Amino acid sequence: MVSERNADKPSYEEYSRWYYEKFLTDLEDGAAERWHEQVTYAGARRLEESPFWQQLQKSLPEWDATFRAEHENYPLLELAQQPQRIGTKSFESALTKAFRWNVLENGRWPRPPRRSPSTASDVAEDVLDDPGLWYGPHNWLADFPDVFRVRLITTYFDGVRYLSEKVRELAHQTTSTPPKLQPRASLDGYHASHIWVYHDLNTFAYDTRDDVTVQVRLEIQVTTFMQASIINMLHRVYEGWRLTGPPRDWQWDHENPAFSVNYLGNTLHYLEGMIVLARDKEDLTND
Repeated sequence: MVSERNADKPSYEEYSRWYYEKFLTDLEDGAAERWHEQVTYAGARRLEESPFWQQLQKSLPEWDATFRAEHENYPLLELAQQPQRIGTKSFESALTKAFRWNVLENGRWPRPPRRSPSTASDVAEDVLDDPGLWYGPHNWLADFPDVFRVRLITTYFDGVRYLSEKVRELAHQTTSTPPKLQPRASLDGYHASHIWVYHDLNTFAYDTRDDVTVQVRLEIQVTTFMQASIINMLHRVYEGWRLTGPPRDWQWDHENPAFSVNYLGNTLHYLEGMIVLARDKEDLTND
């Protein structure tokens, strides 16, 4: 068991064994994966029945028509490309995130990544093995922001903010918990807006199998068509990094895939802004 202050962190290959020794929970016997796939599939279908999702499907064509009327018939989005179903995070992806948050990115190691909910001070030694302070199948439905997710794709750069605000307004009208909106623009080339819409989901717990109600988040990513292509490439580049961390000095290695993808994302973001600027100037000229 890893409990000493100066103990080495387990690798991803060692993680499931470390988790079993600490919590007596086997992540490799298939039970956790079967539970995850069952509850996320059923949960996504229930979210698709929610007033928010149903109204979103009806509103997208209306928002597109309004945007066109306000922008010389330039489209907000390609309606045929918009999702009809809600996607889910795979078990392997959830396990990887738990490893990153518990171990790789845990600056408090070997203490839990979260503070005790019962005290404002640091976690006491006698609660280091409290599963509630670590991430795992027992709490990642509620704690991970992207177990349920969907991507909306706009045509133009300025459509991202426009559509994000529309989605946030709809969430305010159709859900009881205020949504959260966060525009993201990182130096590694990622550009998108995220909206988290909260829902109470009736499901069953992993550890007890009891019926429970869990507040989950539907993560809605809004980005442009061209940025979506970059994001897909970034995801493939970062898959390896998530378990080991990024390579050193990739910014000076033009042969590294991260170099071209990251800087391409930033360059594209600039170009999309210039396209909208040119479009709007043309509209003013035509008036």
